[in-house]
Amino acid sequence: FGMADEANKASLDSITGKTAAFQNQLEELSASIMDSDLLKFFLELGTTGVGALDEIIDKWGAFTTLTAVGAGYLSTKGVG
Repeated sequence: FGMADEANKASLDSITGKTAAFQNQLEELSASIMDSDLLKFFLELGTTGVGALDEIIDKWGAFTTLTAVGAGYLSTKGVG
C-alpha cells in the first residue's frame, strides 16, 4: 500500500497528473455553467441584441447603421 500511495503521489505531481486534474476541473466548471441560469441569461441577451440589430438594419440599412455605430464609438474615444 505504501509504494502504491507514493506512486500515486508522484503521478499526481507530474505534468500529466496536473494536466488531468486541470482538465477535470474544467469539465466540472463547464457542467456547472451549463446548468446555471447565467448561460441562459447571456444567450437570451445575445439573441435579443441580434434581433434588435437586425430590425435596425432592416429599417435604416446596413451602411447607415454601421456608420452610426462607428461614429458613436469614435465619439466615446474622443476622436472626431
